[in-house]
Amino acid sequence: MSPFLGPLDASGRVPPRQQTRIAAFLVSAHGALARQLAFTLYGPLNAGWQTELNA
Repeated sequence: MSPFLGPLDASGRVPPRQQTRIAAFLVSAHGALARQLAFTLYGPLNAGWQTELNA
């Protein structure tokens, strides 16, 4: 038993289904942080290709 990852299999590894849940949570948290950052940065943001196009 891991305090962070839950029950482990006989080999001491995180089971595949639990790995999928952890991965989904991390991707969701990363998306939420990116969305929050996008809202806190105000003003026009130029994409990299626009900057190169106008340079």
